[in-house]
Amino acid sequence: MKTGAFIVLLLMIFGCSSGFGNKLKSEQLDVYYDESELANLADSLGSFWTKNELIGDRKQSIKIKKSAKRFQVLIIQSEEFKSEKLDPIELALLQELRADLQEMVFNKKPTSIVICNDEFESLIEIKE
Repeated sequence: MKTGAFIVLLLMIFGCSSGFGNKLKSEQLDVYYDESELANLADSLGSFWTKNELIGDRKQSIKIKKSAKRFQVLIIQSEEFKSEKLDPIELALLQELRADLQEMVFNKKPTSIVICNDEFESLIEIKE
């Protein structure tokens, strides 16, 4: 994983949020989840985020959802990065992150990354 490139990308794209559902809270990262069965995955996701140095200078908020077809990792975009499109480099980095999450956190089950507004409403979904 290209840690430096991810940190820059995450600092540009992702911001923080207000409360949405249950959450695991740390100094720089909140991981939200709606269903109690997702608590262990939320913990694993937070550990992955920290271990891979994906936390930037400002607090980030992410959320796990489970649909019938896949797990979704929802990430709030920052005020500085208001865009409905990603350039090819950003898309490739997020696709690599999605594949790593699918492999290391979600036990190879289909996973997507969803870039959201500050209400966790979907703007862009990155999936296989």
